[in-house]
Amino acid sequence: EEYTNGSLLLKNGSKVPVLLNYDASNRKMMFKQNNKELILVNEDQIDTVYIDHRKFIPTGNGFSEVVSLENGLVFIDWSLKNAYRGYKGAYGQLSQAKVEVINTAELTHDLYENQYAEVYELKNANVYEFYHKGRFVRCKKMKDVLKVFADQKDSIQLYIKKEGINFSNVADALKLIDYCLGFEL
Repeated sequence: EEYTNGSLLLKNGSKVPVLLNYDASNRKMMFKQNNKELILVNEDQIDTVYIDHRKFIPTGNGFSEVVSLENGLVFIDWSLKNAYRGYKGAYGQLSQAKVEVINTAELTHDLYENQYAEVYELKNANVYEFYHKGRFVRCKKMKDVLKVFADQKDSIQLYIKKEGINFSNVADALKLIDYCLGFEL
């Protein structure tokens, strides 16, 4: 895992430089100290975490990235989930049929290595939060955005089609939300 120069702004006003990495699959802020990987605790003492040019705030169950868009602020609750792809078959091909792994370690006197045939990939499961009409809104899917801005649904669907928006892509999701927040201005 890559660690990036960052800093912690504590609630007492002090700033601590540290190497940081946000583990989205476990929703933990990691840091390096004396070449050891550690989990950042005591979130209640942290005001803001800066990683490179990005800003994160503690939320109680992890950290959210604060992204300033042209038409408002968006808080990204970064999250990854395992998505089942199938079984690894011959020559690394994926198959939906169950594949049996045979242990040949006893025959060859090699060390036994666990070999799992199931193949998973990490999928984006981010939650985007922003203020709309005086309340805090959470959107996980494009459908959620369409519900929030129901009175502009036709314009939004046209924009999605024209721009080729894929809500699983963070840049596209932010572009769509920024477009929708522009209706309020």
